[in-house]
Amino acid sequence: MSPKLFLHKARDAPIVAILRRSEKTNWELIKWDISTDTFTEGQWLLGKTMNGKYPLLSPDGQLFSYHYDIYHKGDWSSEGVVSLLPNFTALYFCGDHCGNWEEIGFGEDGSLVFEPTRLVKKGDLELPIRRYNKDLPEVPRSYIDFEELDGHFWVDPKGRKITTKDGILYGNGKVLYDTTAHVFEARKPIVERNVKIGWSAKKPEPKTLNTIAESIKETPRLASIHDPVEFQKILETRYESEVEAWLQLESKESWKRPLIQAELKNRHLQKKIQALEAELW
Repeated sequence: MSPKLFLHKARDAPIVAILRRSEKTNWELIKWDISTDTFTEGQWLLGKTMNGKYPLLSPDGQLFSYHYDIYHKGDWSSEGVVSLLPNFTALYFCGDHCGNWEEIGFGEDGSLVFEPTRLVKKGDLELPIRRYNKDLPEVPRSYIDFEELDGHFWVDPKGRKITTKDGILYGNGKVLYDTTAHVFEARKPIVERNVKIGWSAKKPEPKTLNTIAESIKETPRLASIHDPVEFQKILETRYESEVEAWLQLESKESWKRPLIQAELKNRHLQKKIQALEAELW
């Protein structure tokens, strides 16, 4: 079986994640920096069944999100992972019945979209997490689907017509990168020095009046919502600091206050569940 390449393009950076499949269940992850045409060969993942089209690359090209199928208790399910490209090693892990690609990935603002009750932090990286909500816009996909493109090629930032065939990456018909000779090699996670994952480098600010004011500026829609159902849906997608800010500013007579308190109580419970799951795993 010839190797197959799946390409995922970062929205805001000249970075492509190349997911190479050999046989049916063996995968290699490769980072392609288009600006320098540098290819960094990362880790391998063996014996895992997944669809190479469904992983997601963060807007800045730093983080990679993927999930694979597992057979558990007589039924098929999936486990999800967020890693630092080009590693498969988990920074965040989502266990049995994690969900499909629509529930794991990165939002338009670069935030991590996950189901918090199932998420376990494995690394030192802190990411802002937005609760998955089916009523919100779909998570943007990063997969380059050559079959859907005119001419079945993708034009990269350098203007080259990119195609793939049998494990080889072509630019304007010339070989850019050949993976046909790649064989499994155990590799430790690659950690780049001074790597900054955009918003991940920010430290939590103390809860001051200024912090609350800034939070309110980021949630202008909440003040104008008068429908409890719509208010609850929007509330679930906000960061915890924003929810806490609204609780402090809402009057005791406001009908919104009980909904905000219930949301915070639910999130605190989720944190306890995550801590217990981390101990079990």
